Amino acid sequence: MSEAARPRVLIIDDRADSERSSLVNWEESVEVTVLHPQDVALDDLVEADAVLVDYRLDHWSERDSLETLSLKPMDGLALAAVLRAHVERATERPIALAIRSAHLNDLSGGFPPEPRVHILSRRHNVEWIFPKTVPAGQDIAVHQVATLASAVRRLPEAWPVEDPDETRRLVEVFMAIPDEPWAGLAWQDIEACHPPIHELVRGTHGLAFLRWMLHRILPYPCFLSDSYRLAARLRITHESLISAMRDGLKTTMEPFSYKGELAGFLGPRWWRCGVESFLWELTDGNPFEPQRVRDLLSTEAGVALEATSSNQPVVCIDEDYQVLPQGYDPIEAIRIQPDDWPAYADQCWTTIDLARGNPALRAIVIEADRDRLNQDQGHENLKRTG
Repeated sequence: MSEAARPRVLIIDDRADSERSSLVNWEESVEVTVLHPQDVALDDLVEADAVLVDYRLDHWSERDSLETLSLKPMDGLALAAVLRAHVERATERPIALAIRSAHLNDLSGGFPPEPRVHILSRRHNVEWIFPKTVPAGQDIAVHQVATLASAVRRLPEAWPVEDPDETRRLVEVFMAIPDEPWAGLAWQDIEACHPPIHELVRGTHGLAFLRWMLHRILPYPCFLSDSYRLAARLRITHESLISAMRDGLKTTMEPFSYKGELAGFLGPRWWRCGVESFLWELTDGNPFEPQRVRDLLSTEAGVALEATSSNQPVVCIDEDYQVLPQGYDPIEAIRIQPDDWPAYADQCWTTIDLARGNPALRAIVIEADRDRLNQDQGHENLKRTG
């Protein structure tokens, strides 16, 4: 694994000159090279840790003058596929291929792309799809790019598929599983989510595992909890959690924070089994008493924590797959099964009101809950007519 100071990022854009000037502030985090697609050489590819290809390639006269259709990649996805084939033949080192575009709607099929970037990336066979952002937001973009490129650099050139003990050690280091009593539980949770670390990782230089993290783990509630699921588990409001994290709660929860190679890529994450172990010890074996958890946690962190309206809140999403900021009581929510939701992830929920009012959400309510929509609708009708 290379330990050079900054990961190397190659950006391929049909407006290379203007893009080059707009990315000056990236130099603090990554070693960035910006080239027009006509100017890309094999050495440029194999020296990069991540290659970001512009989606719309409208300014490429050399391509447009060709007559042979097979020599004319019409967009960044087609070009990325060509480049990946060259990379895989030329080097044994892992290199991430990603799309970078100001036109994410072109890739999303009519759906709002932001909450579905992981799905779009998986569908289009790239590690990630990055938006082109205005200068004020580029610090977020470069953080994600630098995190991805750095994570690729930390992958081994040869994955130890024949040695399960070495494979486990490699994954534990890459994921930065803390040396804590609950570390064994963390490994069990990872295995339960079917990581591609045996057969499917062969020939991918570890990129299959990286994609699994990006596309199938970080976006979903499983062994790593985002801030919404952490707030729901602690039975406190999300606003209260975010506020308390600026004070003593951040220090309290630090031992359970995910610090692996993709830390912060989609926001902070916490090891679920670590949080559960902490709550068990904090409450002397009563981790599901909401008031007790809040009182002891408030004392531990030195901040006041606001209780949720429900003692068993669930996190819901809306019709655009955006997480709703407040937790809902299960009586207000209903279970749904989006097409891409992994079987190992926590149950997905939306609100009854949203499911009733949106045909797309109503269609993915699980069969066992569909009667609830009609029953609840009947109760509402009785209230109106009563």
